[in-house]
Amino acid sequence: MSALRPLLSVALVAAVLALPGIEQVAARLRAAEALWLGLCLLLLTLVTLLSALRWRLTAAALGLDLRPGRAIREYYLAQIVNLTLPGGVLGDAARAMRTRGTGPLGPAAQAVVLERAAGQAAMAAVL
Repeated sequence: MSALRPLLSVALVAAVLALPGIEQVAARLRAAEALWLGLCLLLLTLVTLLSALRWRLTAAALGLDLRPGRAIREYYLAQIVNLTLPGGVLGDAARAMRTRGTGPLGPAAQAVVLERAAGQAAMAAVL
C-alpha cells in the first residue's frame, strides 16, 4: 500500500487540475496578495494545531494516550475528509476509529464529540 501512495497523490492532483473552472481558481490565486494568502495559511495552521491540542487534552481527560504528532496528523486528515466528502463528519468518525487503538470505541468517540462540541461552543461565543 505504501508504494501506491505517491501514485494516488499524483492521480488526485491530476484529477483536481482537470476539473472545469480550475483556470479561474488559478487566476484568482495569482491576483491575490501573497501577504494575505500567507496570513491565511498561518492562521489556518494555528487553528488546526490548537484544535488538535484541544482534542488531545480532551482525550487525556478520558484516559486516552494521544501523542501530539498523531493528534495533529489525525486532525488534518479528518479536516480533509470532512471538507471533501458529504456530511462533514466522516473524518471525525474515522478519527475516533483510528485513535481508539485496541480498546473500546466509546472513549475515543466521546473525545471527538466533546472536542467538536467545545469548538462549536467557542464559535458561538465569538459570534
